[in-house]
Amino acid sequence: MKASIDVNPADIALPSDSEDEFESPVRRSQRGRKPPAYYEDYEMMMALSMGVALSSEEVPKCYAEARKYEGWRTAVKTELDSLERNGTWEIVPAPSPDVPVIDTRWVFTKKSVDGRTVEKARLVARGYQQPALDDENVYSPVARMATLRMLLALAVEKDLHYAQLDAKNAFLKSRAQETIYLKPPDGLEKVRPGYVCKLIKSLYGLRSSPKNFNDFVNEKLISMGLVRSKADPCFYFDNSRKIYILVWVDDFLVVSEKKTDLKNVKKSLIQSLEMKDLTGSKNLTFLGMDIKRVGSQIHISQKSLIDKIIQHFNMTDCKIASVPVEPGLNLLKADISESNLPYRELLGSIMYLMLASRPELCFAVSYFGRFQNNYDSTHFKALKQVVRYLKGTRDHVLVFSKTNSDLKLTAYADADHGSDIIDRISVSGYALMLNSCLIVWSSKKQGAVAIASSEAEYYSLSACMMECLFIGRILGEILIDVFPVQIYEDNQSCIKMSKTAETKRSKHIDIRHHFIKDLISKKKFIVTYIPTDSQVADIFTKGLSRVKFEVFRKILGVNEMNKL
Repeated sequence: MKASIDVNPADIALPSDSEDEFESPVRRSQRGRKPPAYYEDYEMMMALSMGVALSSEEVPKCYAEARKYEGWRTAVKTELDSLERNGTWEIVPAPSPDVPVIDTRWVFTKKSVDGRTVEKARLVARGYQQPALDDENVYSPVARMATLRMLLALAVEKDLHYAQLDAKNAFLKSRAQETIYLKPPDGLEKVRPGYVCKLIKSLYGLRSSPKNFNDFVNEKLISMGLVRSKADPCFYFDNSRKIYILVWVDDFLVVSEKKTDLKNVKKSLIQSLEMKDLTGSKNLTFLGMDIKRVGSQIHISQKSLIDKIIQHFNMTDCKIASVPVEPGLNLLKADISESNLPYRELLGSIMYLMLASRPELCFAVSYFGRFQNNYDSTHFKALKQVVRYLKGTRDHVLVFSKTNSDLKLTAYADADHGSDIIDRISVSGYALMLNSCLIVWSSKKQGAVAIASSEAEYYSLSACMMECLFIGRILGEILIDVFPVQIYEDNQSCIKMSKTAETKRSKHIDIRHHFIKDLISKKKFIVTYIPTDSQVADIFTKGLSRVKFEVFRKILGVNEMNKL
């Protein structure tokens, strides 16, 4: 979804093994690391792993612990049986000493299946022991959350049918493209000394496995008559039958106009990729989100994760806060970080909620992300207010509603000029809505100091337009034209700059100036004035008072479930 934020996922620590005291995280380089723009949705992958970590209590940390319990022993046997049945490896004599033989480890999780908890074991190769590979041999795309929400918005507006499928032992379907040897994993019996496992199929943990599986899936879907999107390579479509598929590693969301087509596609996927249909009536649990169809609405929520966060950080008895960030909050960077505090762990947990289902947390995550390398107890206390807010809104859901109107993309762009008291860099915020459904949101510090408020607004406007172009491109691929897009802006000088010839004030942002004017001249956008009190994107630029915050939150579609 390109939820642009100022948090570097590589720098956020994972939870401590202890719930009673927090251990100091492993020391990491404090050098700023920023992924390329096209990796921004890997933030979602980081946050998803954070959510899994919070739900992993009472899970064995190694094979020696797991073998003590029947349920885990069964899980290990099930995984090994599946690997051998799939022809994942062959047992061969060990290669010469100069050829690397990679270790493996067991990863244990608990998964909810049909209302019951099931033990799962997965064998993972220690891929970091592999020789380095070129990026082109390991890169595998990840679907954008914006595409997922776009599909859900189409489903609710056009009464489309959908289903969720999961590829069992996904990476094991594709063949290994290089020669790889593994040490026999714990639990694999009857392997003679001096023998190893030579991989025939890919295995979780290997550098090239995601790409191998993605290539395998791409080949299968194209053979089924689907077309791969050029805008989002994890999105496939068949315009003649109005079938749409979003691939998130081994999770598939299939959307179709007709039930019969949906049934046929599911059958083909189950046969060709050995997938399992996880659709429960009209409810899905996709990427940790509960997605429920309620009449002419779709509700997206993560109540169970909120409860786990509250419990994990020992805040079950905390007082409720009405807003996640106090208006006017201005923190300074700490000289020395108090690394014993789980600041980055908590930030990562909240970040997942924001990226998936709680857009009103976007500014909070962006703001507190500025201090991830320079925090102390003052910052941690302020961050915990977000949890206190979540406790009071745990029953809130992101609502997509049917409007019975033609599809229309609208946007709101705003900026808070010079708001950072440390460097006076402004904050951009924007929101994109497909009819009444919020599909994209962003809060991000700008790349340079803006001299005037109109320049800060202009910067935000250009960023919003770029995101609209991406959404418009995907919709165009499935024959839906949403241009011109109407963007609401509350700064009259900014609107004037977008419609008139270059002024002295706009010279140093010359490229953005011409970018915006060119798009407006081509009838791609209509920039319209909106009063500040109605500018919903304001919620992404600063902390707001309770009344204003709640008004904008409702406009975004975040509402209490019991009041819908």
